[in-house]
Amino acid sequence: MSRLRLRPFGWTVVSLVALIVAAALWAGWTWWGSTLPPGDRARAAASSAARSWSASPSPSASTSKGPAEGDLIAVMRIPRLGSSWAWPVYASTDDADSALADGLAWYRDTALPGQKGNFAVAGRSATGANGFRDLRKLHAGDDVVVETASSVFTYRIDVAPASLTVRSTDDWVLDPVPGHADATAQQPLITLTTGQDMIATSGRSVAMGHLVSARNR
Repeated sequence: MSRLRLRPFGWTVVSLVALIVAAALWAGWTWWGSTLPPGDRARAAASSAARSWSASPSPSASTSKGPAEGDLIAVMRIPRLGSSWAWPVYASTDDADSALADGLAWYRDTALPGQKGNFAVAGRSATGANGFRDLRKLHAGDDVVVETASSVFTYRIDVAPASLTVRSTDDWVLDPVPGHADATAQQPLITLTTGQDMIATSGRSVAMGHLVSARNR
């Protein structure tokens, strides 16, 4: 009996099928293995913190000593992204990887929530705890609510993330007054940054806004 041989066309089909299967496995890992579990943990942490703060508000912390690295400093809610959208904001380490793996990362050396200056927060848009996956859906005029142990701050978006893209090295967006390095901040501002693309590139989508209300718990 003669052995069955694949013609070149047959090998092409086999290779194509193998590539499709590999791509499907990679997509499954990206979505399930590296995205859903971290996201679930992040939402659980946000919910737990919000319940604890509501039940027992804490006095405003002194601004002379910032939060320790890794501390959960706030819970962020963006109504535009859904009533259940709530993510923890952690004080980042130098490379921010730890905070971004668990939620959103507050840029150290920027203002804390409600302070004069620029409260700047980063989040991933693809793998891991991809809290800012839908950030580009924000419009100018949308609200961003930031809860802390003692207060609730509402910021309003002035610059939509779909309208502003910078390089990862463009740190002027983190200035106390973005784009004006020598200016002294006169009001509390907010800046949100995330990767522009689903794959790693240097592009960053940026949203900017200002504080419109604050209340104690």
